[in-house]
Amino acid sequence: MLCQFSFKNFKSYRDETVLDMQATNIEEFSDSLIPSPNRDKFSNILPVAAIYGPNGGGKSVLLEAFAYLVARIMSPIRSAKAEKANPFFFTVNNAAPFLMDDTSEKEPMCFQVYFRTELAEFRYELSVCGKEIVYEALYRTKLETKRVSPVMIFERDHDIELGTAMKQAKVVLPKDFNASLPMLSFAYYSYDISEINEAIGWFKKCYMINYSNGLMESMITLFESQESRESFLSLLDRFGVPIKDYQVSEIKDDNGDTHRRVYTAHEINGKTYMLPLHSESQGTFKLFSLLPLAIIALEAGGVTIVDELDAKLHPQLLRAVIRLFTNPETNPNHAQLIFVSQDVSTMRSEFLRRDEIWFAARDDESVSRLWSLYDLQDARGERVKTSVAYDKQYLEGRYGADPYLKQMMDWRIPNAKMSEEAEEK
Repeated sequence: MLCQFSFKNFKSYRDETVLDMQATNIEEFSDSLIPSPNRDKFSNILPVAAIYGPNGGGKSVLLEAFAYLVARIMSPIRSAKAEKANPFFFTVNNAAPFLMDDTSEKEPMCFQVYFRTELAEFRYELSVCGKEIVYEALYRTKLETKRVSPVMIFERDHDIELGTAMKQAKVVLPKDFNASLPMLSFAYYSYDISEINEAIGWFKKCYMINYSNGLMESMITLFESQESRESFLSLLDRFGVPIKDYQVSEIKDDNGDTHRRVYTAHEINGKTYMLPLHSESQGTFKLFSLLPLAIIALEAGGVTIVDELDAKLHPQLLRAVIRLFTNPETNPNHAQLIFVSQDVSTMRSEFLRRDEIWFAARDDESVSRLWSLYDLQDARGERVKTSVAYDKQYLEGRYGADPYLKQMMDWRIPNAKMSEEAEEK
C-alpha cells in the first residue's frame, strides 16, 4: 500500500508537495478504508485519491513524478534481468526541475515514498541532478513489532553506507559505481536480499496508464488465466455492456508485422456476431483498456495510477470503476486507485471522503500546489462540511482550483504562502 508520496523541484512543482494516502480522523466511509496492520484507526490507508483542477495546473505532473520515480528504479532491473516490461507504465523521458526561477534548475529533483508490504513499512528517498543520483536511502520498519525506529538498509550520499542486511549478504560495490544507477536496482539484480526483494516487489505492483496517447486495445490480451477472463466478462455484464465474450486474433500488416486484434461477441436472436473492438463505442473501448488493469491490480493488491480516468466514460461507469476499489468485497487485497479527472460528478460527499478529494493548481508564481478538500479551512478555521455540494462549490471557485473562474472565497490553502515565508527566512 502507498502511504505517502512527496516530491519537490519536478516540472511545475517547485516546493515540497505531499500526496498523503493516510486517512484522517473523519467518519465518512470508514468501512472503505484499508485497515492498519496493528488495527490503529489513525493508521488506516485510503483506497482512492481523486485529483481535480484546471488544465495546466499540475494534475498529470503529479502522476508523472510518481512514474519517474518508479521508472528510475525498474528500468535498470528490466535491462539487467531481461524482465518483461510492465505494459501498464510509461517512462517519463522529459523529466526536468522547476524552470520558472533563477535557482531551481541547479538544484536536485527530490522524491520520497512511504509504502507498506505485508511485513514492513519502507521509506525510500531519491534525489537526482540531471541523470546523477546525489542522494538515495532505504529504511525499513517491521510491522509485527513495537519498534518505532526504522532500520537502515542503505544510505547513499557522498559515500554509500550499507546496513546489516546488506553487509550480511556481503555486498561488494564496484570501485566506480555508476552515478546514475539506483543502489536499490543494483542490489536487486546483483544479490538475493529479502529486504531488497520485498521493496522491489512493491514497486513491481505499481501500474499506470496514460490515455493522452489514445486507448490501448492490447490491454485485454494480457490476461493469462481463465479466472481473470471470467472476472472481466462478469464486470462488463455488471456495467450493462452487452458483450458475451471476446477473442483475440493475430493478423499481419502489409509489412509482415504481426498485430493482435480483439473481436467482441454479441448474441442477437440466438445468433452470435463478432465485431472488431474498434467498431464499438469509445466507452466500451475504454473499458476494454481499463478493466484489465483494474482486475490485475485488484488481484495483486497494487497501486493503480490513471490519467484521464473519466475520458469517454459515462459518469455511472466512472463511479462503478471507482467503487471496485472502495468496496472491501471487490478489493480484498487492498489495491489503491489514484486518478486525475475533470468529471466533478464524483466530487460528492455521498461518494468520496474529503481526504480522498485533491486539487492541483498553479499560483501567481506559476508554481503548482496540491491540497485536499479536508485541508481547506475558512476564515473561522472551519473545514468544508459534508452537507454542502462539493462539486457546486468547486465550480463556483470556492476551493482555489476552479477550471473556469479566478474568483475565490476566503479558504486557506495549505502552503499557499510557502514562497513568501521562504523569502522572509
